[in-house]
Amino acid sequence: FVVPLDAETAAFFEARGVDTLPLPRPFGDHPATFGKSPRRDLLVYDLVLSLLQRQVRVVYFDMDVFWRHPILEYDDPGADLMVLGQAFDEVVNNGFFIAKPTVRCEVLF
Repeated sequence: FVVPLDAETAAFFEARGVDTLPLPRPFGDHPATFGKSPRRDLLVYDLVLSLLQRQVRVVYFDMDVFWRHPILEYDDPGADLMVLGQAFDEVVNNGFFIAKPTVRCEVLF
């Protein structure tokens, strides 16, 4: 699925039969901080936390990543979080990660 950040992007993917998920709204006792970061690149972490809190395993990768094998073949059952990333110009670029719905991952995100 795709989490579009605007109506035009949502319409583009929905017209092609791709499932879209609306930006999650705060729920439970959690503060209404989703999407309040001044940096839009941090929205992904807000979304991941929201999904982890719903007990969903999250597999994230940049659009320019190509998988030669099924992605879950890279999953380590003993790891809560697997990440491949780099820092460039003071921005952390996590090109790939698998996060599991554990307390430790929720605290991190």
